[in-house]
Amino acid sequence: MQEKKYTFLFVTLIGFLLFLPLADDTWAPIWPLLFFGMLYSTLDALDLPRKVFRLAVGLGMLAVGVHLLWIWTGFNPGNVVVFEFIVVLLYFLFIAACIVLFLLHIFTEKEVTGDTIKGGIAVYFLAGLAFAFLFDLVLRVQPGALNLSGGEFTLADLTYYSFVTLTTLGYGDIAPQTPVMRTLAYMEAALGQVYIAVLIARLVGRLGISKKG
Repeated sequence: MQEKKYTFLFVTLIGFLLFLPLADDTWAPIWPLLFFGMLYSTLDALDLPRKVFRLAVGLGMLAVGVHLLWIWTGFNPGNVVVFEFIVVLLYFLFIAACIVLFLLHIFTEKEVTGDTIKGGIAVYFLAGLAFAFLFDLVLRVQPGALNLSGGEFTLADLTYYSFVTLTTLGYGDIAPQTPVMRTLAYMEAALGQVYIAVLIARLVGRLGISKKG
């Protein structure tokens, strides 16, 4: 696992993204566990400082724990809107923490391997998921921020919109309607292009140097 930690993350993350659109209410308790499991396994393989590891994992456990408590027990807080917002915020913070830790580890490795490249690509996918949760947060404050039919949305919808934006495909079937959402959209598109053009290119360049050495 130590040598193929990012390969594991890369493969499981693709599987998760393929599974997400098919997840209905029956599978609702499964995807949080799958998601947390794949990130936890990779974090555990990084040999992080104990406090940093506990903080990152703690965010994930809190998000998943509260989420599953709601699903399994029918927990009904006094203010559902605020409760949902907090759960989504915890997921976003967990993914953001993982992205930062993975990037720090990837770009401080002395030798770049194929596994490292897969890690860089996996972070790109995680960024798309992070923005999906960020869009979710905005929609809970501004319900009309996206032109979703009937105002209803799922995580699969927001993940689709996020990756269409991140990759600058711009189909236009879902479009931002408020200044905040428009700003997030162009920021995600710009970050996606910079990441591929600069960071991934740098990793591939270092891979070539490592092989020559």
